[in-house]
Amino acid sequence: MKTFLVLHLTFFSALTFANGALVEDDVIMRESLKKQGVPAPLSMKQRQEAAQEVQQQIEDMQNRIEALQRQVDKLKERDKQMRQEESEPVGAVTRVEIKNGLRAAKEKGVIGKYSIMEGKASATAFKKTEESSERSIPALQICATMADANRMNAEDFSFMGFDPKTSKKIVESRDMLGGFTSSKQISEVEGVTPQDFQVAADYMIAIKEKLAE
Repeated sequence: MKTFLVLHLTFFSALTFANGALVEDDVIMRESLKKQGVPAPLSMKQRQEAAQEVQQQIEDMQNRIEALQRQVDKLKERDKQMRQEESEPVGAVTRVEIKNGLRAAKEKGVIGKYSIMEGKASATAFKKTEESSERSIPALQICATMADANRMNAEDFSFMGFDPKTSKKIVESRDMLGGFTSSKQISEVEGVTPQDFQVAADYMIAIKEKLAE
C-alpha cells in the first residue's frame, strides 16, 4: 500500500509539476515534492505577484528605452545644428538692406501708372559675425528701391551673400538668357542655395519687358 501511494504521489507530482499547476492546499503533494528535492510550484497568488513584477519590469524597461530614444534624438538634432553651423562660413551674409533713394537717377520707363527710376543705391550686408559692410549697387525704384538683378555684376551678387563662384554663374546664366524676367530665375542657377536666395530675394528685382517711354 505504501509503495502504491509513493508511486501514485510521484507520478501525480511529476505530472502536475510538468503542467505548472499545483493545488495550493495539497499538503501531501507539497511534502512529497519536498522529500524528492523538487521545488514546489508557486501558488496562484505567488504566480500573480510574479507576473505583476515581470509586467512592471517590462514597463520600466520600455520607459528607459523611450527616455534613451529622446536623448538620442536630442543629440542628433544638436549634431545636425553643429554641422550646419560649421558648413556656414563665419562671414556668411544673413540679411541685406537697400536704402530707399537713388543716386544719378534717371527714368527707365513706366509700368502702368508707376514710373521706374534707374540709378545707384546704398546697400548694407549684415553678416553672421554681426559685422556689416556697405556697397553702392545698381538699383531700380518703383515704389521701393531694390537691387537690379539685370545690371548687377558678380561682385554685387557676392556682396548680397552669394558664393563668388556662384555669382559668376548667375551673371553667365543671365547673359545666356538675355536678361532675367524675374529675380526668381536666380534660384534656378546651379550652386544657388535656398538660404542664399532667401537672404537677397526681398531686395532684388528683375525687369526685362519693354517699358513704355
